Parts: sequence; structure tokens; C-alpha cells
Amino acid sequence: MATALQGIKVLEMTRFIAGPYAGSVLASLGADVVKIEPPDGDVVRSFGPARKGVGIPFEMLNHNKKSLVIDLKNPGGREVVHRMARDADIVLESSRPGTAERLGVSYERLSEINPRLIYCSISGFGQDGPYRELGGVDIVAQAMGGLMGITGEPGGEPVKVSQPIADYGCGMWAVMGILAALCARQHTGRGQRVDSALLDTPIAWSLWEASRYFGLGEVPEPLGSSHRNVAPYRAFRCADGRHVVIGAASQALWEKLCHALDVPRLLEDERFGTPPLRVRHRAVLEAELEPLFPERTSEEWLAILNAASVPCGLVKRYDEAVGDPQVRRRKMIAEIQHPKAGPLSILDVPVYLSDTPRVPVSQAPGLGEHSVAVLGDWGFGDDEIRALLSGHVVA
Repeated sequence: MATALQGIKVLEMTRFIAGPYAGSVLASLGADVVKIEPPDGDVVRSFGPARKGVGIPFEMLNHNKKSLVIDLKNPGGREVVHRMARDADIVLESSRPGTAERLGVSYERLSEINPRLIYCSISGFGQDGPYRELGGVDIVAQAMGGLMGITGEPGGEPVKVSQPIADYGCGMWAVMGILAALCARQHTGRGQRVDSALLDTPIAWSLWEASRYFGLGEVPEPLGSSHRNVAPYRAFRCADGRHVVIGAASQALWEKLCHALDVPRLLEDERFGTPPLRVRHRAVLEAELEPLFPERTSEEWLAILNAASVPCGLVKRYDEAVGDPQVRRRKMIAEIQHPKAGPLSILDVPVYLSDTPRVPVSQAPGLGEHSVAVLGDWGFGDDEIRALLSGHVVA
């Protein structure tokens, strides 16, 4: 069956998280992704946990790809990339700005070779600006992007979102930019550069905070699990020690909630009469609601709230979340048989297309596993490949 990106050829020169994540999304949608690694490999290969010598984080970020080892510090390695760029549709790179230029694989150089090439650069701070040459990782982006300043409990220490969402989000923006550039190429016949930065991601996602800062001049502070623009919208502790979340985001849902909690008196309270008033008096409102939830278990409250059509959910442990029947029904967890590690569970990409489905998940490649095969597929002759191997240009 055809895939959405069938026939699209990608050269991925990335490491760590954001770039490999973008490459894995493209691979899952059917692109032929060749991961070009240095002789010592992507550093994430050494990240634990590992099973039988196989790093599980690397598997999560690099499934469905091929591995080609090239020494880009060797002039011969640059020539290999130049030759492959002639037939590539997309190049992904995630070095600090200036590094690709020094290695001879910059956008300017490769687009001269192939004007149809879409060249995506992923970095901490972007290709321009005063911070362009600084190194950027997820925690730095979360801090400098304001996310850690609004996460956590009021008055508490700054808290990083547990998942590296600046990395993942940057990879997602990169994929969106690449797909947009592919669409544009259909009209113009030309490729272009895509510039994706970790710092941009938490800024781009701060819509509620931006609405209050730019609209009211209010500097957002941490709110725990509460919502910036809606109340009540947070987690409450129940009799069994578990927490349930509720999201009464409209007037109709607020009324349903009050009836479900058996507190119709709150509907008569002028302080809570409209959504803006409930936000203004959030602290008082939550103080009214908090004593109610310890009266029943989380299971009991979920039954009551769901019966009343109030959006709610249990705050789950991670094992409960990935084992949930809805998650399993959506096929978010793929089970593979790894030739070295044995059976592995791998997270799949949540893109569901009716006519061009995702590629079935396969294991991430071993370092240089496909070097010879890839070079052959990309037009290199047997004698050329032997010369590149003996000269330690590829491995």
C-alpha cells in the first residue's frame, strides 16, 4: 500500500532528540530516511536504559531509518554527501549554526548542487539573532522560553516539564515546515531552507500566557494544575489519595458541575456568575471545591462526573496511561521483535491517514548497518564503495 511520503529521500545529519524525532516522523510517514552518523555514532546510542546492549532511547527516536557512517571531517566524506544531495529531497541537520558551513554541507552549498532540495536546520536558538551560536538543549529552552517560570506550584521552585517538549515540539515544527516546503516546491519547482529552533517552541505554545500579558499587562505566574483563563480547571485530591481533573470550560459545564457536586448554592454566588468572574475569584472558588472531593473515591467521582457530561479524568501513573485500552486501540504502542534485544515496545507516531497509513514500525539501525546498501542504492559503484571503506571515508 502507498504511503504519504513514498519516494521522498531524506538525508538526516542530526543527533540527540529534536532532529532524530523529526526524522522518525518522516520515516513513519513513508520517507526513505538515511541517518548519516559520525564514526562514533549518535551520542544517544549510549543512553540507557539498554537491553542486551541495545539503547532503548535510540530505538524510540530512530526507528524505520537506515544508518550510513560518514566522516564529514574527511574531504571524501563531504563529497559523498554532495553526491547524495543531488538525488535527495530533504536534508535534516542539527548542528550549531556555522558548523555545517565549516564541514562543507551547508544549505548554500547543497542547494547549489540541487536547487529542489529542502534543507531543514534545527538548533537551540535559530539561524539568526544574538544567541545563534550558543548551544541549546531542552532544559535551556524551557527556562529561557518562560515555560519553567510558569510551571509548578505558586511560590515554589521553577519546574521543568518532565518530557523534553521543547525538543519534541521543535521536531514537530520542523516536520510541518518541511511538509509546507514540499507543497511549495510543487508550485515553484524550488526547494528552500527551513529554520526550526528549540527556543521558539515554548514561546509559540504560550497562547494563554500571551493573551494575559499582551492583553492585560499581567506577568503570568505558576498556577499548579489550574488553567490560566478558565476555572475550575484543575486536579482535586479524592478520598483514595488519587487525583481527578475537571475542565468546566464553559457556563453550561459549570452549571453541570455544580449539580454533579450537589452545590447549587455556588450558582447563586455572584463571584462565580461568569467565566471571567470565576477566573478572577479562582482562589476562593477552588477553596469551595477542594473539601468536596475527599468525600468520595476517584472512581466514584469519575462515575458521577461522566454521568453529568463534565469533562474529567484520573491523573494516571505512566504505566496506567500506556496500558489504557483507548491508547492501545489507537495503536500508539508498537510491538517489535528486535534481532538483538528481543521483544520491544516502541511508541508510534500519532498520525492517522485513511488512504496512506503509517509505515509499520521496525527497529532502529545498527551503526553503519546500511552503509554499503545505501551507497549502492544511491548510485555508487562497487569499486567506489570499496575505496570509500578502505579510506575510512565511510564505515
